[in-house]
Amino acid sequence: MQDAVTHTNPQNAHLAADDEIDLFELWQGLVQEKWTIVASIIIVMVLAAGYAFSVKPAFKSTAYLLPPELELVQELNRLDVQLGRAASYSPQRVFDIFTQNLNSRSAMLSFFKANNLVEVYAPTINTLQAAQYQEAFNKAFEQFLKDFTVSLPKKDTASGQVSVALSLTVNEALLAQLLNKNIAEVVAISKTQIVNEINNDKKVRLEQLQQEITSARKIALDQRMDKVASLEEAIAIARALNIEEPTTMGPTVEIQSVQNQGMPLYYLGFKLLEAEKSALLKRTSDDPYIAKLRGLQESYDSLNAVNINPDRLSVARIDQAAEIGEKVKPKNRLF
Repeated sequence: MQDAVTHTNPQNAHLAADDEIDLFELWQGLVQEKWTIVASIIIVMVLAAGYAFSVKPAFKSTAYLLPPELELVQELNRLDVQLGRAASYSPQRVFDIFTQNLNSRSAMLSFFKANNLVEVYAPTINTLQAAQYQEAFNKAFEQFLKDFTVSLPKKDTASGQVSVALSLTVNEALLAQLLNKNIAEVVAISKTQIVNEINNDKKVRLEQLQQEITSARKIALDQRMDKVASLEEAIAIARALNIEEPTTMGPTVEIQSVQNQGMPLYYLGFKLLEAEKSALLKRTSDDPYIAKLRGLQESYDSLNAVNINPDRLSVARIDQAAEIGEKVKPKNRLF
């Protein structure tokens, strides 16, 4: 038993000694490489600082929008009634038109050009040749499309809120100003689109009414001249039979009887027939004798008097305008 204990203890002592030697050697290694470690830390800090100072800070600003109030689209539905159709403009429909324009590539390109944002992405672009310039411009615009984001509401949410965000390497105040300007321009574009759409429908309906009025007048004129031709034939027959005054098989015939019973017109006598023919030929307008004309004219005048006032129309409600936003590049944790 004593021998076993004596045999085991030296081995344990040897292992403990090895552990002490390993830790000591590790510490000595660290001490010897301390300047390398310090230099590495300094290099990393210098590179981080250099990156922070060389990269222009980029900021992100966000605006939040909602569909307009119902009363601000009633102006559109009023004209719908005049067009003879059910109200077709709801707050959500006009808001959808607005969000479509907000995502429109052509609208964003116009905004990109109007505010010369290409120089934000490619400051030296004006020094490039034509082909290189176009390539750089396209690349800058594609990056702008990535930095401009429109987040539509989820289908299972009832708020209908849309958020619009823009990230640019410009100062915070200018960024918020640019985003609010873009939203205002898209609002104006959407209003113009809706007003033009309605005015085009109005123009088509007015043309249809005018055609109906013109057609009704032409038909009335044709009917009058047909009547004159019929009278001329009856006058010729009456003269041939020497029928001067209204007559009948018996004593006399009434004008109403001739018309209702389908009796020949010449029974009225050429004297009366010539008077009616003369009156028809002297008529300067058939309007008083066209039954549906006044209704058509009323519809035309009523529709023509209705105009859309864009100032009384809304396509979106600003829930929160763009304000100075957060810094997105470089991140503070890099310092």
